[in-house]
Amino acid sequence: MNNVTKEERAFPLAYSIVLYKEAVQVENLLRAIYRPHNYYCIHVDRSSNPLVISDIRAIVRCLPNVIVASRLVDVEWGKFSETEAELVCMRDLLQKYKDWKYFINLTGQEYPLKTNLQIVRILQSFKGANDIAGVRSREYEFRTKFVFVNFRPRQKKGPPPHNITVSKGSIHITASRGYVNFLLNDRRAQDFTNWVKDTRNPDETLFTSLNHNPHLKVPGSFAGTNIEKKPFISRHKLWRNVNPQSCHGKWLRSVCVFGPGDLRELTSTIKLFANKFEWGFKPLTLQCLSEWHFNRTRDEYQGLYYFSASRYKNMPQVVHRIT
Repeated sequence: MNNVTKEERAFPLAYSIVLYKEAVQVENLLRAIYRPHNYYCIHVDRSSNPLVISDIRAIVRCLPNVIVASRLVDVEWGKFSETEAELVCMRDLLQKYKDWKYFINLTGQEYPLKTNLQIVRILQSFKGANDIAGVRSREYEFRTKFVFVNFRPRQKKGPPPHNITVSKGSIHITASRGYVNFLLNDRRAQDFTNWVKDTRNPDETLFTSLNHNPHLKVPGSFAGTNIEKKPFISRHKLWRNVNPQSCHGKWLRSVCVFGPGDLRELTSTIKLFANKFEWGFKPLTLQCLSEWHFNRTRDEYQGLYYFSASRYKNMPQVVHRIT
């Protein structure tokens, strides 16, 4: 299918893909989300098997709008290196490509639940609003009250700079170009980025806190009062502690690795992407989802299916966005 609509071409997207293993799974993901007018940055963990890195570089050589991150980070769970890998790709995409509208970060174990045209229509309806999850609860304050060394609290930490109220969220985001520019270049954002580096799980603090402090005037951020009530559409992800009976695949570190029994929900949700899938685990899951996604894309281009994003335009993050 070579058809790409004018609507899509006028609204280019930027993606980061962070991976550690399974270059073949990333190739499968790219096949679904690739468009010649979008932009893609792939970050391969510095400690990955050299064959994985060489495979990714081989893929990138074939696609002029796909780059390998300019610096590869040795990513460790729960530490700032997780966020650092994202920031490297964000900066590469912001500096190299001048016309993309939104940034979406992915891992190699995710897959789209919407076509490119559908994602474009949804984000057009967002009118610059970000989709970044956030909650505020005393339950999570411990993570940022202390300096952590190897996950152990060592000493009490001073308050965050610039009167920022900390929230907890997800590393998965869909953010406007204005948000990304603020995150990377505004002095207050830089100060806060440095402040979170020695906290616990800074990936769940940085993006969300910048999005939920209206006095910062971050483009596309949330100015409403109840951050917990707004929906989060960037990711369909099941947690064991929330609903232990909801997964039809297997649990891995309390996150569902989807199986065929999850396909009905995956193909009917309003969310954009699903996390997570394992290459080789119940392969029918990704095979069926890939075929469904291809067929939906084909039907749209042939005029057999029309998607309306009207249900998204009145979501709280859109209504209460900072412009």
